[in-house]
Amino acid sequence: MTDVAPELLREAFIDPIRFALLIDDEFRSLDRLLDGATIKDADKDRLNGLFNFCRERGWLCDVEGDFDRISATNGPAGLHQSDLLILDFHLDHARPTDSSASVSLIQKLNASPHLNLVVVYTSDDIHKVALDVAFGLGGGG
Repeated sequence: MTDVAPELLREAFIDPIRFALLIDDEFRSLDRLLDGATIKDADKDRLNGLFNFCRERGWLCDVEGDFDRISATNGPAGLHQSDLLILDFHLDHARPTDSSASVSLIQKLNASPHLNLVVVYTSDDIHKVALDVAFGLGGGG
């Protein structure tokens, strides 16, 4: 791998970020919260931490937590407009070990003509996650 100066990486990939989309089935988007949906305290703390992370950098931020909208054909609104996608690796709370929904979203972004950075967070083994994403993108082992 070619050594690239960290300041050049920041200039090319981090500095242009203006909008981040947070996707996690345990989060609640604003419309769901206004409809009376609840969120667990631990998830609220994690969401608040991610929001603060984005705000401290001056980024606009939106949240999607509805599994039906996440797994829709075109993905959630804002998916292709986001500069940064912060993605939970396990999106279907009914199947906590299934990563197919998150890999599907990454595949949709890969097919898009727009560049999106994706940060995947998980409690799983990072090597397993990297392999799942690589296989999903056709990269194999």
